[in-house]
Amino acid sequence: MEKTMDIRRTILVGATWVLTVLLAACATQSVALLDTEWVLISLNGNALIEGKEVTLRFGEASIEGSGGCNTYGGSYAASGDSLSLDGVYWTEMACMEPEGIMEQEQAYFQALNAAARYRVAQDQGGGDRLEVYDEAGTQILAFVASTSVALAEEEMPMRTTPSLSLDCTIEMDETYPVGEPVNLRFELHNHTDQPLYVLIWYTPLEGIAGEIFQVTRNGEKLLYQGMLAKRGDPSREEYIVIEPGEVTSAKVDLRMGYDLSTPGSYQVQFTTGLRDVTDDALLVPRKRDEHRPQPLSCLTASFRIVPTPELPTATPTPEPPAGFKRHVDTASGVSLWVPENWTIVEPGPHGGPTILHSYSEDKYVGGQALQPGDTKCDLTIHPPDTSVADVIHLIKSDPSSTIVSEQEIVLQSGRPGTRMEGESMGRSVSLFTEVNERAVVLTCFGQVERSDEIAVTLGAAE
Repeated sequence: MEKTMDIRRTILVGATWVLTVLLAACATQSVALLDTEWVLISLNGNALIEGKEVTLRFGEASIEGSGGCNTYGGSYAASGDSLSLDGVYWTEMACMEPEGIMEQEQAYFQALNAAARYRVAQDQGGGDRLEVYDEAGTQILAFVASTSVALAEEEMPMRTTPSLSLDCTIEMDETYPVGEPVNLRFELHNHTDQPLYVLIWYTPLEGIAGEIFQVTRNGEKLLYQGMLAKRGDPSREEYIVIEPGEVTSAKVDLRMGYDLSTPGSYQVQFTTGLRDVTDDALLVPRKRDEHRPQPLSCLTASFRIVPTPELPTATPTPEPPAGFKRHVDTASGVSLWVPENWTIVEPGPHGGPTILHSYSEDKYVGGQALQPGDTKCDLTIHPPDTSVADVIHLIKSDPSSTIVSEQEIVLQSGRPGTRMEGESMGRSVSLFTEVNERAVVLTCFGQVERSDEIAVTLGAAE
C-alpha cells in the first residue's frame, strides 16, 4: 500500500514587483550578516504589531525577506560598518489584518532604503542582534537572529534510537531539459510489524525547507539557495504515521533549492536522516530536546540537465483581434494590445507597474475585492540587469501562494514566454518574457479569460 503526500510547490503567482533597485555587490562582504535569518524587533524605535513577523536575510550580494504582508528582495553592499540599501522591490498584495500592517510595512521598506550603517552585537540573552542606522546615526531598525537550520542541528542533542527498520529510496528521470521541473520522488518504507510515527522536518515530506540534499554538478557541490524554516517545538500534525509494510512518498522540484540552469551531469543525495521517529503514539509530539534522530541511508541518484529543445517559431500576427488598442511603454519600448474599453493607468500607484483593467479607474478604492466580470492586469518591466530567470526564481522561492500550472508558450512575435496559473488570493495568470533585453511580467486577476489574448501580443514597439 502506498500513501502519497501532496507536496505542492508554492510561489507567489500574481504578485507584481513594484520597484527594483539592484546595487553593485561589494567585494568585501560582512560574514556576520550572512547565513542568518534576522527577525525585526524595533522599527524607528517603536514596537511592532503582533501576529506578523518581519524578516531579513542576506545572501552574498542580495537580500530577501518578508515585510509582514509582502515578500521583498533586492541587493546590498556592505564594507566595514557601512551598509547600503538604496531600494527594494516587493510584491503587491493587500493585507487587511491586523490593523496597521500595511502602514508598518511601508515604513519598514522606507527604513531599509535609509540604511547607512550597521552593527552586529549580542543581545541580553547572548544571541546576535543586528542594529541598522541612518546617515544621522539614528537607529532605525533592530533585529535578532533567528535559528537557522545549521544552528538548529548544532544545538539539538543528536541522541539516536535503535533502528526502527525504515529505509528510503530516491527516484529521478535520466534527463531534464533546462528550465523544466526537476522532480525527485522520495519514498519511506516501513519494514516493521507496527506503525511508526515520523517527524517530517527536514525531509521531502514537507517539501524543501532546508539543505536536506547534497547536489553536485560535474563533481562540484552546489550551494543551497532555498528557504530555511524557523522551528519551535513540532505539532502533532507535523508527524506522519507509516503503517506496517507501507510506503509513504512525496515529490519535490529540486529547483526550489538549487540552481539547475546549467546543462551537465548531476548527482543528488539525501543527507539529513530523520529528525524524530517513534513507535509509541502517546509520545507524539515530542519537544525538540526529546527527539530521537535516526540515520537514513538512500542511494545517490544521478540525472542530466540538457539544453532546452528549440521552440517552434510562430508567425507574427500584424494586427491584434478586432476591438483592441495598442499601448506602448516609451521608456522601454515594450508594446502590447488591450481591449479598447479598458482603462490604462501609467504609472501605477506609488510609482508601480502599469495597470490595465476592464473597469472605470475610480471603481475600486481601498483594496476591495474585484467583482465578477472585472479584470485587473499589472504590467511590470524590470531593469535591464534583471533576467526572466531571476524573476521566476525569486517568485518560486516564496511560499505564500500555490502554482497550479506552468508551461512554455510562443508569443505572436515568435519570442518564448512562460505562462503560470495560480490559485492563492483568487485565480491569477502570469506571463514572463523578455522584450528589448528586459524582463517583462504581465499578471492578471479576476476574470482572466482575455488575459491570454493580451499576453501573446507583448513585443517591441516598432
